[in-house]
Amino acid sequence: MLAAVLAFAAFKYRGQMRAGRMLCALLAAAAMTAFVTSADSLVTVVRAAAPFELSNANGGTLADAQVPFASPSPLVSISNTSGQRIRIVSNGNSSETGTCVVRAELAPGESCTTQAVCPVVVPIQIAADPEVACDSNTQLDSFSWAANDGGSGGTVVDFAPTLATPPSVNPSMSGVVIDFTRAFGKPA
Repeated sequence: MLAAVLAFAAFKYRGQMRAGRMLCALLAAAAMTAFVTSADSLVTVVRAAAPFELSNANGGTLADAQVPFASPSPLVSISNTSGQRIRIVSNGNSSETGTCVVRAELAPGESCTTQAVCPVVVPIQIAADPEVACDSNTQLDSFSWAANDGGSGGTVVDFAPTLATPPSVNPSMSGVVIDFTRAFGKPA
């Protein structure tokens, strides 16, 4: 918006002042500078990404956690600095939008582009709480106790917990493992 206002002012006042040509040139330069360095400009997006390179001539994996997270993610350039011709044999980005695609070959010094694609996060909601029971056939521990006055005492048996009904979640998930952990400590 600022670039458009400065360009309009430069055009409108170009011949009305003694130093009109100089003002016109300065306002045009300011408008271009504002456009090129604005928040959504190409220069800003390119500066946001770190330099990525394929540097091993024997091949390998480029997995860098330093790709900046943004929505949409910036276009990242990956250069072949290995000194050998390299072919991309796999790409973990199934939604590839750049030129770093499977079977693409990069000569020494060439580069390709890719964009990080993050999966959509779906919140999980508990639809029904789990129900827990005791397995009276599996004794974990037993504890004996006696009162200080010597008049009363007994034994407490600790049985293994079991999951009678697993929790129900939305969206439904497969492969969820539920585990019980017992913690021992003195009562507060």
